[in-house]
Amino acid sequence: MRSVSHTSARSRWGAGVALAALAFLARADVVMLPAISGEVGMADLADVRDRGAWRVGTVRTRFPQTMSFGAIEADESEDEYAFDCADGTYTYARRTLRLAGVVVRNVGIPEGRWAANRFPAPPSGSIPWLAGKRFCALKDVPSA
Repeated sequence: MRSVSHTSARSRWGAGVALAALAFLARADVVMLPAISGEVGMADLADVRDRGAWRVGTVRTRFPQTMSFGAIEADESEDEYAFDCADGTYTYARRTLRLAGVVVRNVGIPEGRWAANRFPAPPSGSIPWLAGKRFCALKDVPSA
């Protein structure tokens, strides 16, 4: 019986994750969103769509250091934002937090609750502000 080292299995998994990330970043429809906080988000412009009055798009962010979200720690997030481009407000349609590539929290907000859970216009230079500017400026966005 052949045994497999956990270290080599982990390094192969890590290499696979790194290759997937590089492939994502190499796409022409992915743009960097360098926030003033030091975080760098990657906006997927090909994934932007309209849902009624909302413009929905996904941003993947690696944090400069592990961050605490209550009792949960994460070093990256994948946020699906819903923007009201008319007034600049936004909410989360979905938020996935990861630590070392493992999902530690995945929350989806039903579309019927977006209006009640909206945030005011985000601060200038933040990831949501940069994403909203990019997503709301797009023309000919498909409807979901």
